[in-house]
Amino acid sequence: MRIVIRNGLSWLDADKKAPTYLNIEGDLIREQTDRLPEGDVVLDAGDGYVIPGFIDIHLHGGGGHDFMEATPEAFRSATEHHLLHGTTALCPTSVSATVESLRAFLNAHRRAMADPDLRVRLLGAHLEGPLLSERRRGAHDLSVVKSAELTAFETVLQEFPLIRRVTAAPEWPGICALASRHVPEGVQFSMGHSEARGEEIDRAVTAGFTSVTHLFNAMSSYGDHLGIKAPGLAEKALMDDRVYVELIGDLVHVPADMFLWAYRNKTAEKMMLVTDALSAAGAPAGTAAIGAGSERMELEIREAAYLKGTETLAGSVVSADQLVRNAVKIGIPFRDAVKMLTETPAKLLGVDRFLGRLDPGMGADIVILDRELQVRHVICRGNLIR
Repeated sequence: MRIVIRNGLSWLDADKKAPTYLNIEGDLIREQTDRLPEGDVVLDAGDGYVIPGFIDIHLHGGGGHDFMEATPEAFRSATEHHLLHGTTALCPTSVSATVESLRAFLNAHRRAMADPDLRVRLLGAHLEGPLLSERRRGAHDLSVVKSAELTAFETVLQEFPLIRRVTAAPEWPGICALASRHVPEGVQFSMGHSEARGEEIDRAVTAGFTSVTHLFNAMSSYGDHLGIKAPGLAEKALMDDRVYVELIGDLVHVPADMFLWAYRNKTAEKMMLVTDALSAAGAPAGTAAIGAGSERMELEIREAAYLKGTETLAGSVVSADQLVRNAVKIGIPFRDAVKMLTETPAKLLGVDRFLGRLDPGMGADIVILDRELQVRHVICRGNLIR
């Protein structure tokens, strides 16, 4: 299908028009032109913003389904919910689980990559845990975290080349050596759910860790360590220019002032917005769950998701378009809000030669927002979704 987009505003400069015509053919943006090319579909942006499709590198589910269910229905329903809100590429994310459950999730991911009914772009799996701090595990199952073994985890890494990201606590014995072995293979390691401080964090970055998972949540911060004052993972992440950070932008996990603090330190070049969305995103209000099988945990859904009967945050119920609106609402420029969900995560994952921008030759993943930043149209892999 050939699609022509006209009458859009540029996301790079809200005072300028986008190229008069954006010509899409197949899975590629073919050209930006001032003349009307032939097309099967002419899409009028109606003075809305024409932006790249959102890239969410940390989400557990949506539309009433969790990726850990490891079924075609779960992958289709969860990805479809987020696709309709503008997320055209994503990393399905696990929770801490047994090796058997992780294998089921990864096998389901492998099948989903070949599923002709799946309309979103899968960028590879994100394993969040189980190599996490027991104290900072958050909503991850304690018994799974306590019984986790580095050797068994590496066996899974070797078995499934589709694993793109790993979140682990940098203080875990042997984790730096593990990262050193697998970063050259294209696995991106992220620090999270951690008590690490000072030199432990420096060693992890030297070993190849390049990001921090959900900044300010489930991690150490400034305080006493070995008898002296020391920065925690939150402060080290803000100070180290080599490190990307992901931030849950629902304004519940991180309040507005800390959101802005992170943005002003990292800028849109090194800060990414993620939903960390759970199955309850896009599902009817009430209770939900995270994980599957023996690791399944019940949740309460309020303004975010909490472990049932506690005040422990487990994830969000938002979609990527809401993150953009939230960022703009608290004073972040629209251009940077979009960049933190497009070009920056594409750079972290090494897919920025194909995704994250609207240049000719890039993948045809495009979202059109109206002037209130609501999703009007979505194109993914050259297909008109809505």
